[in-house]
Amino acid sequence: MHEALPDSIGNSHSMGDARAGAEGRSSGEETYKALENFRDHTYPDGSKKPVYVLASHSHYYMNNIFATDKLTDNQKKQPLPGWIVGMAGAVRFALPEGAPKTALTNIYGYLLGTVSHRFFFSRSARVRYPAICSAALSGCADSLVLRTQLASWGTRNSRHNIPLCAA
Repeated sequence: MHEALPDSIGNSHSMGDARAGAEGRSSGEETYKALENFRDHTYPDGSKKPVYVLASHSHYYMNNIFATDKLTDNQKKQPLPGWIVGMAGAVRFALPEGAPKTALTNIYGYLLGTVSHRFFFSRSARVRYPAICSAALSGCADSLVLRTQLASWGTRNSRHNIPLCAA
């Protein structure tokens, strides 16, 4: 999502700030509750599904953004895992009061998450994957075939007679 949900540590620049208005706050609160309910639901096989919330609107890096008294009912329940990762070129903000020691500002970077499934997107042009992604792709024989097929398809599937990507 773009703006963090209300009542996070980054609340001063989120769906909970005055600019968002009552409608923004209300929809943000509903979204947090829905995600929390989804995370806490137990399926017939006894499993639960993880939920991770990423926001980018505030221009700094901060993890554990929902560990606030309001969202944890004064530490009685676990907050949703959440991050603010807003690094791309905008004016940098000071960290909000109460930011964890791991929060960073005036930096560039990205958040890399790993899951048990493999989904990779690239434009099929020469892409410099982070080292961890290159290592993961090297063990997957099908990834080279798929990237080659996409490159071939992309060069002939354009209304503008311009190759979409280079092989």
